[in-house]
Amino acid sequence: RPIDYSPDGNYIAMAFSGTSDGTGVYLIDVSNPASMSIVATHTLSNGSATSVSFSPDGQYLALGIRNTSGGNPSLLVFDHKTSGTLNLNASYTGPTNVWCVQFSPVLPE
Repeated sequence: RPIDYSPDGNYIAMAFSGTSDGTGVYLIDVSNPASMSIVATHTLSNGSATSVSFSPDGQYLALGIRNTSGGNPSLLVFDHKTSGTLNLNASYTGPTNVWCVQFSPVLPE
């Protein structure tokens, strides 16, 4: 399962598929390794989560999706500005599957 650490090291985002929860992304608080916990979940109605990536400043989390039927989003971007939350910020519906997502290491000023 594709995973990514937040730049501050306090969170892990983990794409999941084929579990009892379905498919989507978990946001896991790892700031205290002795008591790690899932603090947010976003579940997809269609498709399979393939990859996740935090932006360099940790504000955004991108989720790539393999579509199982047409017309569904291929890319979701969540606002992670408020720690421990996943608020949908933007989505892109494309003609192809997204297998890998990554933010540019330099943010525009």
